[in-house]
This record gives sequence, C-alpha cells and structure tokens, in this order.
Amino acid sequence: MFGLYPVGADLLYWFTDSALHGEPPDAEEARRRMSSLMADWHPLVATLIEAAPPADIYVDPITRLAAPLPSYAAGRVALLGDAAHAMPPDLGQGSSQAFEDAAA
Repeated sequence: MFGLYPVGADLLYWFTDSALHGEPPDAEEARRRMSSLMADWHPLVATLIEAAPPADIYVDPITRLAAPLPSYAAGRVALLGDAAHAMPPDLGQGSSQAFEDAAA
C-alpha cells in the first residue's frame, strides 16, 4: 500500500504499509526496504521515497496480538476505535469503529 496526501501548498505526506519482522529499521533501511518492495510500482512512488530526507522518515510499528483478546473491556474501561482496531491511516475508520464499538 502507498498513500499520498498534500499538506499545504508545497508539502506531501506519504506512507506505506508492509509487514515488519523484528525491530523497526532506521530511516535509511526503511527507505531501502520500501524502495525494494515498490520497485515495480509507478515511477513517482520511487521518486517520492528517495526524495524524503531521512529525518522525515518515521517507522511506526503496529503490533498484532498473537491471540485475540477475550474482551476489549474490563470494568469501566474499554478500548474503542483506533485503540482496538489497527488500520492504515487512509481508511478514516477510527471514529467509525469507535461508534460501532460503543453500540456493540
């Protein structure tokens, strides 16, 4: 997955989503991995990845539980939305999932 959003007049925010095994890579290693994974994508994807300064590359590991939790609620505390459902940032599902969670 590759997503791209304009941020202001001359800035872009882009993200990728791929499986991460082991410790999160540093910025240069993340760039190398994403460039390799997306080598056959549209040429602008590779250009954007290569143009990003290392200081602007952030790896955000999302943890997947080995086994689902038996419940997302304990007493008066409940996980809702993004806290209970890890999703890529382009779906806009955090608040939608929270409403569904609350109704359930």
